[in-house]
Amino acid sequence: MKNNYFFKEKLLNKIKKGEIKMKPKVFFVLRTLGLVACTLLCLLLLVYLASFIAFWFKANGFGLLGGFGFWGVQRIFFALPWLLILFCLALLFVFETLAKRFSFVWRKPLVYSLVLIVLFALLFAFIVSKTGFHSRLFFKAQQRELPLMGSFYRACPCESPRQIHFGKIIEKKETGFLLETQANEKLEVVLSEKTRFQLEKNRCDKNINQREAGTLKTIAEKLGEFTLGEDLAVFGERDGLVIFALGVLKLPPNFKAPDCGLINLKGKPFVKPQTFRSAPTS
Repeated sequence: MKNNYFFKEKLLNKIKKGEIKMKPKVFFVLRTLGLVACTLLCLLLLVYLASFIAFWFKANGFGLLGGFGFWGVQRIFFALPWLLILFCLALLFVFETLAKRFSFVWRKPLVYSLVLIVLFALLFAFIVSKTGFHSRLFFKAQQRELPLMGSFYRACPCESPRQIHFGKIIEKKETGFLLETQANEKLEVVLSEKTRFQLEKNRCDKNINQREAGTLKTIAEKLGEFTLGEDLAVFGERDGLVIFALGVLKLPPNFKAPDCGLINLKGKPFVKPQTFRSAPTS
């Protein structure tokens, strides 16, 4: 009791001397509201950027590169928007720091709270990526109808070093074939000895080992496996109307092309999604 009395007297003396300043209740209310607002804003920004990365990945069609095995995974790794990913990690750290100020978070071990926050952010990012939110904003950006975020959608911070082109094979040549794209462009695809080619899984010859899919083949062998009117995804650098193919993938029936083509269009016409219908086989 005496200790409490002396502590109270000491505290009152400090208040009288001005060593401790009294703050109104509204100050603490506003500070709490500000903390909640900053935490929610950080979470929303984290979800937005994570869902944008998922949209960017899908829109560029990089999921198809997994069909080329480790070779394709390497190119996915180097094409990822690492600046955005690092920024998301920084936001995650900031959000964890802010959330630790709330009792229901700091009472939990750091690993548990961090895992819960990551799962929560990924769940909402996945939901947002499925709504078509980014697709609509991207379309408006291509039409110059998105003043604030337009440049962000027209150019991803991490430029993709390669491009994926979708279309139908309309003519065979000695060094490759002609590809008619979604935009009705006729592009010459040049194959080389290093061009990777994987047969469509549900149409592979039973005598061909699956491990051979995606391995190196001669140009003649590659051309012999194509049929006119077949739907393809060509992965490689484009120079004018010529594509130097690094990989060619046969598309499954009724394949739906990526939502918006490539994000790095830089002013090129927007191409709406297209569902490919495989050519009938004899």
